[in-house]
Amino acid sequence: MATRVVKRAHPKAGENAYILGAGTIGLAAAFALRHFGCKVMVADRSDYRLDLAKSFGCGVVNTLKDNVKQTQLNCFGKGYSLKENQPNINITIDVTGIPDFLQDFLDSQIIDSRFVMVGVDNNPKDIDLLGMIFASQSLIGSGGYRPSDVATVFYILKENQKDISKMVTKIYPWEELVSTIKNAADPEK
Repeated sequence: MATRVVKRAHPKAGENAYILGAGTIGLAAAFALRHFGCKVMVADRSDYRLDLAKSFGCGVVNTLKDNVKQTQLNCFGKGYSLKENQPNINITIDVTGIPDFLQDFLDSQIIDSRFVMVGVDNNPKDIDLLGMIFASQSLIGSGGYRPSDVATVFYILKENQKDISKMVTKIYPWEELVSTIKNAADPEK
């Protein structure tokens, strides 16, 4: 799924990408974006997850503790935008579905930027289409994967074997399935 999300963004080498969510899908998207030559920053509320993302060579920002915009500016510099002092983020991938993140993207008005949604927020939205048009911004949905994505995933796995193995933090026996799912739901574990 993460590779499909990244492909929907049409990444180009040298672009800057910002991922909202450092769970399994977000971290897998980080590997895929790096595969396509992008510089990556991952945002989350869990220092545990962010430390893992940082060990993979990603920039990180804790959305509860850090000045997000300043951290983005420090990592990516200023972008070409209809507004002043906006971080140069070409691709935003949202795996969380938190409504504020979409609005932050729209407000940035970075020219030709793309926002790919895989996180679910099914609440109705008011969107300033004129601002999107002037900035040539794109909102893109992504779900599932395509057979062609599988080959790309194999390349990414091969390139990152050592790091990807760090994503498996513990192996549980089948008999502990219920407690395992509860542990997996805790971002600090």
